[in-house]
Amino acid sequence: MNKEKKIKLIFTVDCGTLSFEAIDFAKKNNIDVIVLDHHQSEVKLPKAFSIINPNRFDDNSDLKYLCAAGVAFIFLVLLWVINGGILSFICLLLSAISFSLAYKQSIPLDVRFFPISAIAGISGSLVVLLGELL
Repeated sequence: MNKEKKIKLIFTVDCGTLSFEAIDFAKKNNIDVIVLDHHQSEVKLPKAFSIINPNRFDDNSDLKYLCAAGVAFIFLVLLWVINGGILSFICLLLSAISFSLAYKQSIPLDVRFFPISAIAGISGSLVVLLGELL
C-alpha cells in the first residue's frame, strides 16, 4: 500500500527572511515554514509560521552577531531542553544529519554532538565569536 505523504512543515536555515514568494507558495499549500536565519530583514516580513532571526528589524536582543548555524544551534538546544522526549531525539537527529551530510562523517547521536555541529557551522560562516558563541 503506497500512501502519499504530505509535507506539513519546512525549516529553512540561513535563508528565508526575504523569501516572500516561496513562503507564500508553501502557505497556499498548507505548509508551515519556520525560518532560522541571520540576514538583515526589511520592515515587511514573509508570512511564515515563525521567523527566528536576531537581525530582524524588530529584534532587540544582543544576538545580532550570530550566524545561521548559531541561530539553529540555540533553537535546537532550546527545543531539546523545553520539550524533551521524542522532540529531543528529533533535535539530535536533525543536528547529526545536517553535520554528517556536510562532512560525510558518522557522528554518534549524543548531546555532546551539539557543540561540534555549532563549531563547524560557525567556523564555516567566519563570524566573530562573541557571547553565546564563546
